[in-house]
Amino acid sequence: DAKAIEDNHRNPTPEGGKRAEMLRVPKPDFHEFKQGYRFDPAKIDWENLKKVGITADTLKNTKDFDRVMRGYKSRNTYTVSGTVGGFFLKPTDVKLSFYQAKDGTVVPKLHGVQQDEKLLQRPFHEHGFTKQEQGNLQGTGNLGGIAEIKDPKNGEQIPVFVSRDRYTHELEYMRADKWKCPDTICGVQVSPEQKAAFEAGQAVKMENLQFRDGTKRSAYLQVSAVERGLEFLP
Repeated sequence: DAKAIEDNHRNPTPEGGKRAEMLRVPKPDFHEFKQGYRFDPAKIDWENLKKVGITADTLKNTKDFDRVMRGYKSRNTYTVSGTVGGFFLKPTDVKLSFYQAKDGTVVPKLHGVQQDEKLLQRPFHEHGFTKQEQGNLQGTGNLGGIAEIKDPKNGEQIPVFVSRDRYTHELEYMRADKWKCPDTICGVQVSPEQKAAFEAGQAVKMENLQFRDGTKRSAYLQVSAVERGLEFLP
């Protein structure tokens, strides 16, 4: 194909022009398909999402657009309502994320607020939370250790970090054996002992972190399955 395009460029012919046109990749409507994006904005059904009150401009205005395109859940909540698929959705606050369906389409996922007080008392992918773990999830939002759960995809036992969204209360997990601790955080070298603690799911105090405003502060950090990496603890 590359040779045919080159030949037609050097010596244009009607037949060569037709073949080159067949190989042309359509230019997407969105130009924000940046490196690091997990989803192509041009493949999202924005018209359907607009029916419940969320648009691309809405996400850009709240600075959530890049975040959700990279595969994360939105930091902000959005009030959605409307009729979708024959069902009426009453006004409710949700967070937004996307996932790729088996047919390749990019589908929005609305994360509503869960008020079930017994959520932490039930098994999570066959892992039962101890009283200590329940307290950690209600407090810091993170388990504070590594849990073994049953992988929904293949049924195997896998080690995971578990976190609780502080707003929606939704439980999420991230594979612990796939995550690697960074060598530096805010300009400070992470020691082997600190790396081991992070990778074990523990909260770690880091001293003299260098922030963009020029200040140096100490803070506790911990792996969050919601943030898909390290977060500063409240």
